[in-house]
Amino acid sequence: MNPTDVLRMVEQIHRQRNLPRETVFKVLEEALLYAARKHFGDEKGDLVIQIDRRTGQILARHGPEEISPELLGRIAAQTAKQVLTQRIREAESAHIYEEYAAQKGNIVQGMVTRREEGGRGSGGYVVTLGGQVEAFLPASRVIPHEQFRTGDRIKAIVEEVRKEGGRVRIILSRTHNDFVRRLFEQEIPEVADHTVEIKAIARKPGKRCKVAVVSNDLRVEPTGACIGVRGSRIKNIIEQLGGEHIDVVRWNASPEVFVKEALQPAQVDEVLLFQQLGRATALVRQDELKKAIGKEGHNVRLASLLTGWDIEVMTQDELNETIQKAEEIFQSLPGLTSEQIARIVSDGFWSFNDLSYAEPEYLANLLEISTEQAQEIIAYAESQASQEEEQSRKAAATARQAVASTPEPASAEVATTETAPAPTQFPSETDLPAAPPPASIEEQPAADHTNHQPQEAVAESPVPVTETVLQKPQT
Repeated sequence: MNPTDVLRMVEQIHRQRNLPRETVFKVLEEALLYAARKHFGDEKGDLVIQIDRRTGQILARHGPEEISPELLGRIAAQTAKQVLTQRIREAESAHIYEEYAAQKGNIVQGMVTRREEGGRGSGGYVVTLGGQVEAFLPASRVIPHEQFRTGDRIKAIVEEVRKEGGRVRIILSRTHNDFVRRLFEQEIPEVADHTVEIKAIARKPGKRCKVAVVSNDLRVEPTGACIGVRGSRIKNIIEQLGGEHIDVVRWNASPEVFVKEALQPAQVDEVLLFQQLGRATALVRQDELKKAIGKEGHNVRLASLLTGWDIEVMTQDELNETIQKAEEIFQSLPGLTSEQIARIVSDGFWSFNDLSYAEPEYLANLLEISTEQAQEIIAYAESQASQEEEQSRKAAATARQAVASTPEPASAEVATTETAPAPTQFPSETDLPAAPPPASIEEQPAADHTNHQPQEAVAESPVPVTETVLQKPQT
């Protein structure tokens, strides 16, 4: 092998495969050594092959004897080329894995090269990140309603990097919370330099996102720094997320304060915390109720994810009604006084289902009773909760059956064809009653075309929305 050719080959592979030169030199040495061992049958390991990194000269020895360049060239021509190709692929895969494993959680840019179809949403997009490196953006990691075409340039975070046989699989995501975090770091200098810190993110991709921030500098207002003048800073992030609405709220170490902030843009009057159930009850005025719950329940659901509390939103009247109902149903609890029942209700246990999750020691301490008696109460609550659940299930099944068995009304056309026409009679003019005057347009009831659905606003603007009944998650 000509030393100049060696250097030229190393440089070519370095540029084409984006591999470090030292890696290429080592791969070439391994390929030549493999070919030489196959030729000489070296079992004692006394073959040595080295390439001078500066000159490209190949130094080869078999024990004390030096292998001539001509013989080495014939050996390489026979075997080393195939081995070299394999070793280059292995080195390339290892290099790609190391490079992108270090990029996990960071944003990368790439170009969509093709779309892969798959059953039940298992398809996605193949994205070229640079050179010959391909990544995959699954359909499940695409923001709803997004459609990409071949040639589109997109941003996403590296969610996962794994080895599959001899290949490297790079999985991208645009729905991960860290995608929002990295966009904030790119667009907002105060977040990038940690003057403003993102404490929590809750997101419904394509719909709404809540970001809790805190300032490490008293001179910097965190929400204003993120939103910018007239939304100038947050606008670019919203565009990257396909129009997803973003609420930037203040983080606070006090759960009561943080829950109030998280439910913005609704105004919360009071927050009641019930530690045992992990529940926070937010009291609002009637005119703030829909706003606090949010469209399809997004506002309260995201606030729960953001704060880590199971948030219930209700008015003071609803709370009073809930407490009264709880005190009534708990009258059946065995061996408890009215004062003990009031303690249970005051601690946030408002249903048998709630009470079934109480810890025996906690309940015994709360009611000043024995642990055994507390266990009996919890067992009774579990039994009652199961009965209520079964009754609800039966009622739902009965309702579905009633709807399914309801006959469809006959159409007007069918009724007309099945009814025998009456004989035609021609009354005289004197027999005809006087026709009533035609109703004027003004007399007809006007159709209500007013759209009462308010528009959602971006960032911090109020978002009045429809009310959704929420179910408490089990704790």
